[in-house]
Amino acid sequence: SHQLPGFQDDVGLINEALMRGDVQQLLSALLLPSGGLEDVIPANACRYLMLLTSCRHDKAQVSAQVTGNQRFTEGSPSFCFCPIR
Repeated sequence: SHQLPGFQDDVGLINEALMRGDVQQLLSALLLPSGGLEDVIPANACRYLMLLTSCRHDKAQVSAQVTGNQRFTEGSPSFCFCPIR
């Protein structure tokens, strides 16, 4: 598959924002042109954080089941203060 220059860096920034639960950092990373995402809606930043964190958690659980490594304890945020309007 062909990836845009900087794509891996953008994925790293997105993952970092998810681990920190940082809505503003996540939005900034999603809006980077090198990530190739279109139609990112700033008003949905909080929703993106919750959904992507949940997906990341689910992926880690599946990986843990496959490898037998049950050390992953990070959960989805239970709430999201979203100052972005």
